[in-house]
Amino acid sequence: MDNDMWSRPRVTEAMLRAIRSDIDVEGNLMQNVSTLMESFGEVAVALSDMQDKDLAFEVLNQVKELVTLRENVKHHKEALISLVDTYECPEEDGDLTDFDQVIKTKASEFASASNFRSEDAEEVRSLQAELGNIGAGGNEQAQEMGEDEDLVIDDTSGLAPNDTCPLTLKPILEIDDPVEDAKGIVYERRMIEESLHKEPSNAHVCPMAGTNHIVRLRDLVPARRVMRERKRRFAQASGAADSEELDDVL
Repeated sequence: MDNDMWSRPRVTEAMLRAIRSDIDVEGNLMQNVSTLMESFGEVAVALSDMQDKDLAFEVLNQVKELVTLRENVKHHKEALISLVDTYECPEEDGDLTDFDQVIKTKASEFASASNFRSEDAEEVRSLQAELGNIGAGGNEQAQEMGEDEDLVIDDTSGLAPNDTCPLTLKPILEIDDPVEDAKGIVYERRMIEESLHKEPSNAHVCPMAGTNHIVRLRDLVPARRVMRERKRRFAQASGAADSEELDDVL
């Protein structure tokens, strides 16, 4: 073992416990911000459905701010981890470390290296795509063109690269628990997880024809866009059914 690493005292155990506690807190904060962004996204889509496009895009801007907040917390967390790994106490007892400044400097370095832009975040791009599609005309435009309403309802373009689960061939909007891989391919959770668990590395080539990327168990995330679209279409269908029942009564 290299004796040089012990030439100066490093972070004390008490400090380590405090920093690790802060790291856990910031990890939880990042998760809470992500959950809040998901809720804001649902609100934006609902507002757009009600033709309140201006307010919907105001909510989109709030999502961008939340993405930036999450990114800042992430860099602060990275700075704390770096402090644990690399910090050494000053040689002189009278030299006090300004930990606040050390962490800010490190966080700034991580931020500069990331070249982050809120517009590039997956949540922002997905939400912009949803709002853009609705703003471009959506179902109203299809009806003006005389298209059959059922064909519009079944359209899943823009939600994912695939219309059906590659394993079960079930339409993605009929999947109860949809997940997506790093490339956005949507699967039925139970089936893709069972398939991946059969591999020692929990990974294999995507089963969708025409693709060759590796699907990893750790990369699977809930297919938020598909789930929101299911809710949106269910709400539309419920509203149409209520309207028909009212017409029958009248």
